[in-house]
Amino acid sequence: MRDLELVQVALIHLPEVKNKTATMMSLLKKKSPIISTFWEKHSSSLKMISLDHKLYVRKTQALLEEEAMEKVTHKRKQASFSSSSSSKPSRKRDVATQVEQIEHDGINVPDSDISLATIMKREAIKCHETFVSNPDDLTQRKRKIMSAGLSSILDLTDKSFGSQRSIFTAKQWDYVNAYFDKRLAIKNHVLDDEIPNTIRIVQNILNLSADYECAIEYVDKLKQKYSKSDKLKA
Repeated sequence: MRDLELVQVALIHLPEVKNKTATMMSLLKKKSPIISTFWEKHSSSLKMISLDHKLYVRKTQALLEEEAMEKVTHKRKQASFSSSSSSKPSRKRDVATQVEQIEHDGINVPDSDISLATIMKREAIKCHETFVSNPDDLTQRKRKIMSAGLSSILDLTDKSFGSQRSIFTAKQWDYVNAYFDKRLAIKNHVLDDEIPNTIRIVQNILNLSADYECAIEYVDKLKQKYSKSDKLKA
């Protein structure tokens, strides 16, 4: 009787099931012998109806969960888009502020009221602003200027016109090179006469025969010669 009541409650929206369960419950109450015959005849169909109902409920639940997830994902995307949109103006304001920044390197260049490092950094920040807006608009040369400038690096070895040289006038570029040539000058040491001679001999060996082993053997013999003479002097 309890099972029939559960079936009737679960499938109350199905008239056929409702009528059959009501009949069975009525017969059970009367203790009619026909109940066993009725159950044998309709139990399979009732079980299938119950199973179909459970599957229907699960499918409906899955569809509702999927729909809910789609709505949540859509809301997150909208929130992310609005957040990024609102942050863009502030980023531009930050960049605009940085463009006016001053570097305190104390190296002044001709025809400019700002220092060398300030020129480099401001140009790098402008390149970075372009990169933020559209990375594809920044050439490889500009990328190099950006990365070097943001790292406060002045590359004097690259003398091409597309390098950092492009952010200075010819007069400024010559001044900067002369400034660092003087400041970072390397003291020249007088070489022993044997060293230039050895270099020329090795060059001739390689030019004539390309025999690297012979050149290395010659240098090794010179090492042994000078190491012995140094020991004798000591």
